Amino acid sequence: VIIAVEMKKDSEIKLDVSKQITNKVGQVEAKETGAELRNEIRRVYNQVAALYNRDRENLHGQRLLRFFIEALPKQASVLDLGCGSGVPVAETLLRKGFLVTGLDFSETQIQLARKNCPRGAFFLRDVATLQPAEFSVDAVVCLYTLFHLPRQRHAEFLKILASFLPIAGMALLSFGEKDFEGWHDFYGQRIWSSQFGPKTNRELLSAAGFVIV
Repeated sequence: VIIAVEMKKDSEIKLDVSKQITNKVGQVEAKETGAELRNEIRRVYNQVAALYNRDRENLHGQRLLRFFIEALPKQASVLDLGCGSGVPVAETLLRKGFLVTGLDFSETQIQLARKNCPRGAFFLRDVATLQPAEFSVDAVVCLYTLFHLPRQRHAEFLKILASFLPIAGMALLSFGEKDFEGWHDFYGQRIWSSQFGPKTNRELLSAAGFVIV
C-alpha cells in the first residue's frame, strides 16, 4: 500500500529513541541479533537485485508518484530512503528537475543507482541508523523499506522522517497491507518483514504529524 502524506501544521513531536525494542513475545531483542537480521536482509537484496529491479520498474502506485511530483516545488530536494537501483523513482524525480539524495544498505543497489542516475547523489547507508533532524529536505520517499524494520520501531521511524520535513512537506510512503511479522518467500530467498495493518498505520502517521492527502 503506497500513501502520499504531508506534514500538518507545526506541532510538538516527541521522540523517545531510548526505548528498548521488543519482539512479539515481549523479550528484549539483543543488539547483535538486530544486526544479524539487517545483514541477512541486505544479503537477500544483493542476491535478488536483478529480479527485484525488473519488477520494481513496474512500480505499483504510479498515479500516486505523479501526484507526489505535481505537489512538489520546483527543484525540490528529495530524500529517497531504500532507493534501490534508482529506477523508477529517483530516475523520474531527477528527470523532472528535482534534487535527489538516495540511501540504501545494499551495495549492489547503490552501485546500480549511481550508474542509472548519475545526476543523483547515492550513499550506502542503513536507514535503521537515521537520527532525528539529520536531514533537511522538501520531501521524502520511503517505498518497500519500512516493513523491513521491526514494527515496534515504526512509530519512532515515522517521527524521524517528519523531523526532516518542513510544514506541508510531502512524503511518499509504503506500508504492508496486513498485520504480519516473520520470514517469507522473496524471489527464491527467505526474507524477514514486520508490519501493522491499515488502522495502526494510520494512527502512527497521525501521531508523527502526517495527514494523508
